[in-house]
Parts: sequence; structure tokens; C-alpha cells
Amino acid sequence: MNEFESKFKARLKKVSQELNSIEDFLRENGIDIPNQNIALESDEKIWIPRGYIRTVQYYEHKYRLHDLLGDEILAKNIAYALQASDFFNYMLNRFRIEFSVGKVFFKYAIINIFSVVESLLYGIINKCHSHCSLDDRVCKNNVGCDFYFKKANKYSFKNLLQILSQKGLVRMPDEIQDKLLELKALRDNIHLWDVKDKDYFNDNYNLTNYNFLVRVLQVLKEDLNDSLEVFEYNRNNNCNKC
Repeated sequence: MNEFESKFKARLKKVSQELNSIEDFLRENGIDIPNQNIALESDEKIWIPRGYIRTVQYYEHKYRLHDLLGDEILAKNIAYALQASDFFNYMLNRFRIEFSVGKVFFKYAIINIFSVVESLLYGIINKCHSHCSLDDRVCKNNVGCDFYFKKANKYSFKNLLQILSQKGLVRMPDEIQDKLLELKALRDNIHLWDVKDKDYFNDNYNLTNYNFLVRVLQVLKEDLNDSLEVFEYNRNNNCNKC
């Protein structure tokens, strides 16, 4: 460990000790936390360090969301979810979250980032389908057309990956796609009433799977705009829409 890392960790330790001493101070003065708390104004609370959570505009530009999706609302919602991923990132990298809460926190971090991956891919489908739509019908030459997409809600996530791969819009090895399908099952465990096992016993809510999705998102950020440009160029030169 170099000197910089040692100083960084020492400062974190001081912050941790101070946070604990604050809660001890409240208990010593009769405050039954977390059932009771001292009312604080917004500017009196602990601030997440400035710059760690990046702006909506940063994500709109970094992912070229409006060009990629052609849908302002979806672009904004994805940018908001990416902002939330910064918060999850901060908590996971700065705090030791114990008990079952740690698993549940990983669960929601994974659900959030998977939802971004899912939304990017379904958003591409919707944009491509809009080209094939004519008023209230689709192009009559859709059968056998290499450039035709159904509406996004007509595809399961597995079919979605298959069709995007076939048309060259997503370039992922089979093992990466298989892993995404596994994590789709985790993402679907959002309804507590419908979860078959105790969430905090699920070992798949972990840093490895979270980091896997972060890497997938990074690949999509680098590849999707370029692959869509190639797809649209070929479609514009070969489309027989009518």
C-alpha cells in the first residue's frame, strides 16, 4: 500500500468513527434512533460529496441518449437511473453495510443497473420499429426483411438479445448473453410477495454480479451508437418500405 492509499484509508476511518460517535451522542441524550431523530433542514444534513453523482446532462451526452433512442422521456429516465447508480456506487465503495441489508442493497443496485441495460436495448428496438411503421400499420414488406423489428413489447428479453445479435446491433459472446439471462431472473425478483426464497439468502446479490453489469453497460456505451449508425446506413440504402 502506497502513502496515498494509507492516507485515504486513515481519513475514511476518522469519518467512520465520527459518524458512529454522532449516533452514540444521540442515544446518550435519550434519542431512540432510528425510531426518533433530530429534525434537520436540508442544508444541515450530511452531503454526498459534490461531483460523485453526475448530472443528467452528463449522462445524456456521454451515452448520446437522445441520438441513440430518439425518445426524450426514455433518455431522461435512463439518465436518472444512471445517476442512481452513482449513489449505489458511492455507498458500496464507502460503507460497510452489514446484516441482510447488505444483500438487499446489492439487490436494488443490480435491479437498477440491469434496468438501464434493459431499457437501452428495448429503446433501440422501439426506435428501429418506428422506421417500419406507417400510421397504424407496419410496412407490408416486413416478412423476411433484414431491417424489420416488431414492437419492443413483442420480444422476451432472450428474444431481444437474439434479434439484436442477429442484426449486428449487439456484439456479445454467448456466455455474456447467458449471464445476462441469469441476472434477468434476479432483476425480476422485485415483488416481495412473489419471491420464493428469502432474499438475504440469495448469494447472487453480490459485487461480482454488480460489476459484471457495470462492464456490460460500459461495452454498450461504447458499441451501441456505432453499431446503430452502421445498421441505419445499410437500412437507408436497402430499405423497401411501403
